[in-house]
Amino acid sequence: MELDITKLPLFVLVLWLGYMALVDIKHHAVSNTVIFTGLIISVLLHLMLMPENLLNMLLGMTAGFGLLLIPFLMGHMGGADLKIFAVIGSYLGVNATLSAFIFTLIAGAVFVLAYKLLFKQHTVKMDLLQNSNSSTETNNPAVIEKQAIPYVPVIMTGVIMSLLIPLRWSI
Repeated sequence: MELDITKLPLFVLVLWLGYMALVDIKHHAVSNTVIFTGLIISVLLHLMLMPENLLNMLLGMTAGFGLLLIPFLMGHMGGADLKIFAVIGSYLGVNATLSAFIFTLIAGAVFVLAYKLLFKQHTVKMDLLQNSNSSTETNNPAVIEKQAIPYVPVIMTGVIMSLLIPLRWSI
């Protein structure tokens, strides 16, 4: 069996997303250093392995950024998610980035629905246990319900689904 070296960027992408998903779950934040390291690695891999795909890499990066720009401007996405999807676009190219976006939307809907169903009851229990004399913002159940959901695991799920079930676009 011959190893297809052109698949190395996809392997690196999944490892990079896996690391960031774990960090996002633990800290609810991903550093710009980790995000831009992923971009630098993508550019280097493309230059070394597939220099003929540089235009597709740039178009993918633009598509990844553009697809999340409106949700970001509306306050539904964090800046890190926007930058991460741009980097994903640099690894995948424009067509696969569109597929990853579609699958991320589906995974996001399922994840947010499950999250709300699982933690709604937990939030009610927390409300009953709150000290009524406390005035800190974190003790307010309304604030707890609105805390950010780590979205990198959802993005990773969408990317992996797009790699396993490629959609064909005529762009």
